[in-house]
Amino acid sequence: MAMCLAAALGLASCAGFDPPRAKDPYLPPASAGPYREASASALVAYGASLAVLDAAGRAFECQRVLSIYRGDRQLPVLFHLFIAQTAPPGCGDLRATTREVQAMRAVVTDPMLRNFLTVQILAAEGRVEAAAERQELERALRRARYNLKQSMSRHRQSISQVRDTYRRMKSRDAEARQLKQRVDELKSVEQGLSQSVRSRDAEARQLKEKLDALKSIEREINETERREDYD
Repeated sequence: MAMCLAAALGLASCAGFDPPRAKDPYLPPASAGPYREASASALVAYGASLAVLDAAGRAFECQRVLSIYRGDRQLPVLFHLFIAQTAPPGCGDLRATTREVQAMRAVVTDPMLRNFLTVQILAAEGRVEAAAERQELERALRRARYNLKQSMSRHRQSISQVRDTYRRMKSRDAEARQLKQRVDELKSVEQGLSQSVRSRDAEARQLKEKLDALKSIEREINETERREDYD
């Protein structure tokens, strides 16, 4: 088994699974010692140890194995990282780790370990697919919320415009009522003036009639005086 793992490690390095080892200066140093056994029973036991941890403990453990694998890319560490990433909440890029494990499964000669990895790969692929669907649903939800927000904003603008139009119409109605009141007042003044003019016309006619009567009397008096003078 040790010879198979050594050969597999050599294949992993040749296959391009050994990128530059850029250490994260903020992660504490860790040892790959507890993760060097790669067997189905060891990985099952490791999964069982993860199951008794809470979410924060599993996340911490996953980050720990991920930091070790960045500096020590041996297959046993990869398999332990794979198990840690499939345990919620996981860490790192499960899709990329699944591809690595799937590529290296062929070099595993232990049938129990190979079968165990096959089952774990299927579960990981289902989880990756579910995560992708969840992300798509979240994006769709964000788009729906954004569209709803835009629609509500446009609706509020429409309501504001309607309110402004209503206020302008009410203002114009008030102005129209004021203008009508002024017109009515002017009509009332005009009617008063007309009545005053008619009353003055009547008085003028009465005065004219009296003046004509006085003139007639004056003519009669003058006529009478002339006749008396003639006699």
